[in-house]
Amino acid sequence: MSFRFPSPKSALELHQRLLQNDVLAPQAACLAFLPALTAYLQHKFPSADPHLHATAATDALMDYLRQPHRFDPSRGNLYSYLCLIAQRDFQNLQRNARRHRHVELPEEFGNSSQSTVLDAILAAEQYEQSQRQLAQLAQRLPQLDQRVLRLMLQKERSTSVYARAMHLDHLSHHQQQRQVKRAKDRILKRLLRGVLHV
Repeated sequence: MSFRFPSPKSALELHQRLLQNDVLAPQAACLAFLPALTAYLQHKFPSADPHLHATAATDALMDYLRQPHRFDPSRGNLYSYLCLIAQRDFQNLQRNARRHRHVELPEEFGNSSQSTVLDAILAAEQYEQSQRQLAQLAQRLPQLDQRVLRLMLQKERSTSVYARAMHLDHLSHHQQQRQVKRAKDRILKRLLRGVLHV
């Protein structure tokens, strides 16, 4: 996987938009920076679990989006800053994974990255406006996806809770994971295509 980070000038312009509370900047940052951060970690730690790469990259990006003012352009470029955060988060995740081998990384990755995308989209608009737009989106979704979206917005992380809501109790845990992730991804693709901006 090879993704090019935006030029220093473009990255700094996007950073300034975040500082100025541009409502579209968080979503633009997610789309511009996340693939490059993931690719950086894959290159830096090629033998590691790819789910850790994606989780650390998304966690690092959300740290930045929550507090963009912590980046000081006079001390370096944004790419180096984000890579340092991503590397730190990756190493923390790797240590936690070693201590807790029973944690199922694919499920953890799905929950973390999907929550990150939702957070970025919600951060792109003022809270009340985002809630109205999400309500409008939910009305267009099938009943099944509406239930999944509600759980996602409640920050639910348990596969079994989603499985019950989707009537998947008869499936194995592995099959439940796959079906739940498929439903979440289906919804998030609609969000990233700009369905929220009605």
